[in-house]
Amino acid sequence: MNPHDINIEDFNYTLAEEKIAQFPLKSRDKSKMLISWENEIEEGTIKDFPDWISKLKKPNVILNDTRVVRARLFFSRGDGLQPFEIFYLDPVNGSIEETMSSKYSIVAWCKVRHSKKWKNHTTLKNNYLSAKKIEQIDDKFKIQFFWSKNVTWSEILEEYGKTPLPPYMKREVNEVDSERYQTVFSKKEGSVAAPTAGLHFTPEILSKISGEGGIISFLQLHIGAGTFQPVSDNLLGNHKMHSEEVSISIETIKSLMNKFDTIAIGTTATRALESLYWITLELFNNDIELNHVDQWLPYKKHKNYLNRMDSLEYIHNYLISKQKKSIQFSTSLLIVPGYEFRFVDLLLTNFHQPKSTLLLLIAAAVGDKWKAIYDYALQMNFRFLSYGDACLLKVK
Repeated sequence: MNPHDINIEDFNYTLAEEKIAQFPLKSRDKSKMLISWENEIEEGTIKDFPDWISKLKKPNVILNDTRVVRARLFFSRGDGLQPFEIFYLDPVNGSIEETMSSKYSIVAWCKVRHSKKWKNHTTLKNNYLSAKKIEQIDDKFKIQFFWSKNVTWSEILEEYGKTPLPPYMKREVNEVDSERYQTVFSKKEGSVAAPTAGLHFTPEILSKISGEGGIISFLQLHIGAGTFQPVSDNLLGNHKMHSEEVSISIETIKSLMNKFDTIAIGTTATRALESLYWITLELFNNDIELNHVDQWLPYKKHKNYLNRMDSLEYIHNYLISKQKKSIQFSTSLLIVPGYEFRFVDLLLTNFHQPKSTLLLLIAAAVGDKWKAIYDYALQMNFRFLSYGDACLLKVK
C-alpha cells in the first residue's frame, strides 16, 4: 500500500480518560511491562527488562539522553488576569545546543496562550527577562527574548520556566514532575517533551544490563512539541510531519557494528537510528551529506540499498575520513506500516494515543498485532501515555 493512502481512522481505538496516567508511580521500575516477543503476549514489570533481553545473545540498548527544558514561561497581564503563557519550542536560527548557551538574546518559535490579548509592539516583562513578538505564522509566533543578566538561555529557562507536561495531563505541574519527567541518564538539554520509555529506567536497571553482558549506548533526538501533534487529515499523504534535531556519536555507530541485537528505548531512539540509515544511503548513492531526512524519503526508489553492516561501516569510515566525532541532522522521518526497519530489532515503548504517528510506528513494527496488544493492555488496566506503562516489542 502506498503510505500516502493510509487512512488514519484504521489506527483508532477507544482510550478512556481514566486509562491515561496523570501522575508517575512512586518508583520508576514498578511500571508494568507487556512483552510481545514471539506469538504470545506476556506480562511483567520494568524490573524484568534486563532478564528478558538477556535471552538475546548480545543486546545493545540505545537510549536517548536528551534533557527536558522548562519550556513554559509566564508573563503577567495585570491583577486578576491569567498571565500570558509562552511555550518555547525551538530556535529560529542555529542549533538547539548553540541556543541553550546563548547570552542576552535569542529568537525562537513559540506558542502563546491568550495571544489575542498581546498587543503588537508591546514588550512583556518578567523581572530581567523580556519578550517581544516579531511575527505570527499560523499558530506559532516568532519571539525575541532578551535579558540583561549575564546568564545563558538554559539558565533563564531553569529560573523562570515550568516543566512542560503533555496537554493530556490536565493538572498543574508539581515538584515531583521536575524530577520524574526527566530520565535518570538525561544529559543534553533541548527537548520540550520527555523520551517517555526512558523514564522507567533506574541506575540499578542500567547497571544490571551492563553486568549481564549488554551494551548501553546513547544518542540525542531533541523532542519537539510536534510529538503531540495529531495527524492533520484522514489520509496520511496530507499530513506534514514535525522536524527534530538528531546527534549520533561515532562511538554509538561503532557499538551498532558489533552485530548485537539493537533495542531502541522509545520511538525517538527508533526514529533517530532509522534516520541514520537514510542519511547514509543518500551519502552512498549521491555523495550528498543530507542535513535533513524528509518524511517520505524511505518510500522513494533509490539506486542502491545497503545492508546493516555495510551501511554502518560506510558511515563510520566517512566520519573518520572527515575527522568528525558525530553526525548531526534533523529528521521528519515517518515510520508507517510497510516500512522495513534497518537498524532496530526490538523496541521498548509506552502506549500511544489513538490516530497518532507514534501508533503508526508501532503498527509498522508489529503489524496488525498492535490491535491485540492494545486490547490486552486496556483489558488488563495498563496505564497509558507519558507516565504510563511500557511494552517490549520484537520488530517483525
